[in-house]
Amino acid sequence: MDKEKALDVAGKAIVILVILAITAFALKTFVLDASPQAGNTTAAPAPTMQPAPQAQSVLHADFNEGTSGKLLGIALQPAAMLVTSENAKEGKSVKLTATPGTAASNRAQLSTEWYPAPGQTVQYRLSFIIPTTYAHPDKWQTLASWSQVPDKTKNESWADVPSYGPPLSLRIGNTDGELNTYLNYGLQNDSFTRVIGKANVTRGEWNDLWIRVKWSLEGDGFVEATLNGQPLTSYSNDSFKAYGANLYNPSGNRFLIGINRDPTINTTMSIYYDDVDIATEN
Repeated sequence: MDKEKALDVAGKAIVILVILAITAFALKTFVLDASPQAGNTTAAPAPTMQPAPQAQSVLHADFNEGTSGKLLGIALQPAAMLVTSENAKEGKSVKLTATPGTAASNRAQLSTEWYPAPGQTVQYRLSFIIPTTYAHPDKWQTLASWSQVPDKTKNESWADVPSYGPPLSLRIGNTDGELNTYLNYGLQNDSFTRVIGKANVTRGEWNDLWIRVKWSLEGDGFVEATLNGQPLTSYSNDSFKAYGANLYNPSGNRFLIGINRDPTINTTMSIYYDDVDIATEN
C-alpha cells in the first residue's frame, strides 16, 4: 500500500512539473511576442512643453482704444499705422504697412518703452495675420524682434547703439513654396542668428505666438515658444528651451512688433497685429 501511495505521489508530482514547464514556456513566448521587434515597434509619445509659471502683466494692448500710448511708432508716417476693424481678430487690430518711397519704406514698427532687467523671465504674447494678398520676396523680413537699447551704464544715446542683429526675432520666408516663420536666437554682431524654430503659416488666418524668455548676459539665458498652441522651439535635452546669452548690455532689450525688412524690397506690405501682452514672472 505504501508503495502504491508513493507511486501515486510521484505521478502527481510529474504532472505538476509538466504543467509548470508548459506554463513557463507559454509565458516566455508571450513576453517575446510582446517585446518590440523590427517592424513591430510602438512610437514613443510626443514630448510636451511644461506649463509656464504664473506671470503678472505689465503691458497689454488690444487696440480697441487705439494704441493707448503703450506702443510707440518707429519711423512711422500716419498712413503706416491704422487701427481698424478690417481683418480684426476681435474688435479692432492694428495694421502696419511698409511702403516704398516713404519714411516707412523698410520699417513700420511699434515699440515698447519697458525694458526687462538681466535675470528677469518674461512671457510675451501677440497675434498676427498675414493677408491673403501678401507676396513674399526672397529677402529677409521680420514680424517681431527684441533689440538692444542704449547702455545706461555707459551713458549711451540711441546714436551710440551698435548696429548688431537682434538677439531674438521672428522672421518670415518662403521654403519650397510654403510660407514659414522662423525664430532666430543668440548674440551676433551682424546679420541673423541661429534658427531655433520653424513653422508653416497660412495667409488670411490669425496666428497666436507665445514666447517665454529669461533675459541674461550669460549662458543661462533661454527662450521657449509656441505658435498656435504647438511648440515652435525645437525639443532638446528634455525641454523645448534654447539656451544662450541674449542681452548685449544690462539695460535690456526693447520689444518691437511690425515690419522690418531688406531695404531693397520695393513692394508694399501690410501685417495685422492684436492682443499684445507682456508679463513678468519675477
